[in-house]
Amino acid sequence: MKEYGSLGRLIACLYRQAQIHLEKKLSPFGLGSGTFAYMVMLSHFDSLSQNEITRHLHIDKATTTRAIQKLLKQGYVNKIQDPSDQRAFIVSLTTEGKKQIPLVKEVLQEWTDILSKNFDENDRNSAVQLLQRMVENAIEHRSNNHKEKNI
Repeated sequence: MKEYGSLGRLIACLYRQAQIHLEKKLSPFGLGSGTFAYMVMLSHFDSLSQNEITRHLHIDKATTTRAIQKLLKQGYVNKIQDPSDQRAFIVSLTTEGKKQIPLVKEVLQEWTDILSKNFDENDRNSAVQLLQRMVENAIEHRSNNHKEKNI
């Protein structure tokens, strides 16, 4: 039987290299690997509640709160109380935040190009499809284990 490399180790290695690349490219703008995903998510919507952002990004609430606080201090997002739910907050990009989106997308595309160097279109599509399935498997597993613990 053929031995395969550890998927977890390889994914962790890619994650770490991505963090280094993104920090280097985005830190001059006060952005980092912990905040750019929130801005990209918000660029696709006029506004979202913090809970919606958390669900879309599959990140815990505390991490979302910290990232939003950092983006607020930098003037990249606005946060207002949800009129329909006084416990919830609605977040949107400011004009300054919207100005940063092309830069963020350029840096992300650059990283994609680095990762997929010498890939043809089929290789790229296959890689995306396989990684998406892995994400879905991980989310399903976490969801099932979370339900079991709450029984």
